[in-house]
Amino acid sequence: MLETLLVNRQPIFLKMAEAWHKAGATFFAVTSGKRVLASWPHGVDVSEASLAESIYYNNGCLGEFRVGGICTDEAKQLLAIESQIIESIIQQEQELNNVAAVLVDTQDQFWALHQLTQTTRNHLDMEEMLEALLGKCADLMATGSAFIWVELKTGQLLFFQYPTILLDADDVADFRLQMNRSRAGFLFLREVEDHPGIRNILMVPVDVRFAKTAVIGMVNKVGNAFTTPDIKLARMIAEYAGAQVENVISYQDGLDKARLGHQMEMAQRVQSQLFPQELPQIPELDFWAASKAASHVGVIFTITACIQTAVSRLSLAMSLVKELRLRC
Repeated sequence: MLETLLVNRQPIFLKMAEAWHKAGATFFAVTSGKRVLASWPHGVDVSEASLAESIYYNNGCLGEFRVGGICTDEAKQLLAIESQIIESIIQQEQELNNVAAVLVDTQDQFWALHQLTQTTRNHLDMEEMLEALLGKCADLMATGSAFIWVELKTGQLLFFQYPTILLDADDVADFRLQMNRSRAGFLFLREVEDHPGIRNILMVPVDVRFAKTAVIGMVNKVGNAFTTPDIKLARMIAEYAGAQVENVISYQDGLDKARLGHQMEMAQRVQSQLFPQELPQIPELDFWAASKAASHVGVIFTITACIQTAVSRLSLAMSLVKELRLRC
């Protein structure tokens, strides 16, 4: 770390060396253990240093500043201040590196999620969408297989694996039980016992409005075990998967409603054509008729029964009217 700083921040060390030379020092050097990382002038014997100040980071000694030919209280204080300055710079460098690493991971995750959305956005069939989702998920996570388990409130179970089938319903039930017992909110097993063919597994919950329970998991990480970035990416995939499942269910429900509406419209047309289009003209008789469409499409014998009932009632009404007229 100190060697990297000497390369990246060389002007700072050059100014320090110049300032010490002007103050009367014979040399200024940076060491780490028994190694001399840099010295001004080059090739001096740093063992003859009159002043030394250690450079620390995270409670560990990275190296020392060594100065020769001067030994005053002011020089000691100045060397201590310069050591603290370098420690602060190292801290800042490390924090910047950490931020850069996080940004790189985030960028990679967003790019992976973008690829995932491009793969699945044109699928409106549930099975096709989940197969494409799991295939891309296995590629992005570098796993042997991926699976999703969605138990809908209607009782329907969506359980898909791709590209390799490694789990059965009992396996998923066992892993779900372990995940529910975990305080982490997800399941992360580096080694799996009692499940032949499964070396490791990462499983996270999926939020689906229409489901009682839902999970998505990745099985058999290629090479090394799952890492923290893998967990973050899996959670992002789970969030997207939940939204896609809801979209497909909503689309299918809308399609079913549209199909039912079309069937009702056709049935209403058929029903309206069964009735006379004009009322019969019979002297001394007044006719009245009304029709109310059914709330769902029935079979033909139901319509026939309704017509027969209506005819019977009409015959009864006509008989009563005729009887009253005869009595009058």
